[in-house]
Amino acid sequence: MDAPGAVWDACGLLNLMATERPSEILTALNWPSGVVREVRTEEVLYLRPPPDEEPNVNLVEADLAPLIDQGLLTEIHLSLEEQDHFVTLASYIDDGEA
Repeated sequence: MDAPGAVWDACGLLNLMATERPSEILTALNWPSGVVREVRTEEVLYLRPPPDEEPNVNLVEADLAPLIDQGLLTEIHLSLEEQDHFVTLASYIDDGEA
């Protein structure tokens, strides 16, 4: 049976990028991985620097383009119907779970 794959949320992608080894990790997982366009372009923008650096001055760009170019991550475009369904499902999630 093939692995079903994953659609990454902003938190998961930021953590993946913070490892500084996202290509190796996605290759090792060996399953399809995707990110919704709005997550990529509006939420996963910067990583905070290591703890010994100034946290708001030295933000590091979270560049997902290399992962997309390598075919390790696919950008997903939601249709209007899918967006509506997402909003409906999100309404069931508490703010602490979002």
